[in-house]
Amino acid sequence: MPRPKRRILVVTADAGRARLFECTRLGGPLRQLSEKSADLGAAGARDRPFRVHDRFGSGRHAVEPRRSPRAAAAARFFDEVTEAVAKQTFDALVLCAPSKALGVLRQQLPDALSEKIVLTAARDHLRETPADLAKRLEELALETRE
Repeated sequence: MPRPKRRILVVTADAGRARLFECTRLGGPLRQLSEKSADLGAAGARDRPFRVHDRFGSGRHAVEPRRSPRAAAAARFFDEVTEAVAKQTFDALVLCAPSKALGVLRQQLPDALSEKIVLTAARDHLRETPADLAKRLEELALETRE
């Protein structure tokens, strides 16, 4: 009886863009499932922090946000990427992202999906073609086996 094909989901992401691919083996041909982009430019549309009046007198002070609008937009974007990953059905998960984004993605993934991670790459592979990315994943898989 033939064995069912293993479905591997490959996620390449940074703070503003993500691409989801699928393949049946590391190093095999990749098929792009979706691409997401965040509009980080509109997040920081206000260039000056808000002002508040003093309780006494006529002084005014700037109110600094707890985090920048750009960081808040990036966090919302990672939530969207995590939701997109959770909607997919797959047997194994590969994450490729710069180290900071990789940490955020790993932290936001539910435990059931984190257990499916078979390979992580702390590098930005967003601009690579699917063929180059497949080759890179095969090299990474061989390095981790050694």
